[in-house]
Amino acid sequence: MTKEQSTAEMRYRLSKYVLQVLLDAELITTEEAIQTKAALLAKYDPFTRCLEEVDSWQNEL
Repeated sequence: MTKEQSTAEMRYRLSKYVLQVLLDAELITTEEAIQTKAALLAKYDPFTRCLEEVDSWQNEL
């Protein structure tokens, strides 16, 4: 993993954590969280992207 990939992974995971906090606090809807997660995947293209896009995990953040 390169430094750039590591940085992208870290930023993606931190952003995903913030999404979960907002969702748990009911400040955003599940639909908004899923849409935002997709946008974060596109923006950061994390090293573990293929794991994040597995169909059975789509309901999880």
